[in-house]
Amino acid sequence: MPKLFHFFNFFYFCAKYASPDPRSISPFFEVKFARMEYAGDGLFNLSYMRHTGKWFEIFQDLSVDECLETIRDFPHFQP
Repeated sequence: MPKLFHFFNFFYFCAKYASPDPRSISPFFEVKFARMEYAGDGLFNLSYMRHTGKWFEIFQDLSVDECLETIRDFPHFQP
């Protein structure tokens, strides 16, 4: 289950991965894969984390339900 946390006007979705190698710094790590930015009037802009480490906004002015459906269904948001 992805983790959600809030930072100012942003809501981030994170995936948790296991790193079982005994040489690992930590047995687990988290990666942000989706970001909802509050745009006002109950609407959000939706971005995904690119392989470059930069956020890329691909949807604007979505409701919370539309954001959650898009994250669930759109391949860019698969952690």
